[in-house]
Amino acid sequence: DNAEKLFANFEATSLYRSALQQLEEHWNRYPDERARWDAPVAEVHEKLGDVLALSGMQKEARDDYEQAEVKLLGSDRLGKGRIHRKIAKAWETERVMEQAIKEYELAEILLSEKLENAGPDQWNEWIELQLARVWLHYTRNELQELENLAERMRPAIERYGTPVQRSRHFQTNLNLSYRRHRY
Repeated sequence: DNAEKLFANFEATSLYRSALQQLEEHWNRYPDERARWDAPVAEVHEKLGDVLALSGMQKEARDDYEQAEVKLLGSDRLGKGRIHRKIAKAWETERVMEQAIKEYELAEILLSEKLENAGPDQWNEWIELQLARVWLHYTRNELQELENLAERMRPAIERYGTPVQRSRHFQTNLNLSYRRHRY
């Protein structure tokens, strides 16, 4: 984690892969403990995917995100939703928009269930998903979808949004205004 925070992507990638190798060796020695280690393995795969995505290795990032998703419990809708948002972003970065849209829709399904009773973590992830989807619509010049999404997430931003999320929502409204009145 420290290497990732220092933007030492090569070192972080190497260390995460080493951790996965050590976990695999542990599994081979103690196969009956395998299920107990699924969550930590998922976390390492997700972090490795994050570093790979930052390094421009989108396919490899998607592969690790998919490995993380497999290890998450079926009931972990929050974790699975976050993973699908990240997979969508990796597709979007490569400009494979139809695949990105499918992944964003899957993340939406996972994160929107029982949203009225959601805790702060689920609201945070739901807002992150909406903010990610905003950029996709902006780059595709889909003004109506962008406007609908900005309005749809406004109450959640006002109630649950972090300062960074609120500023990103403000930027969304600014970008929408640019598209509407400038171009």
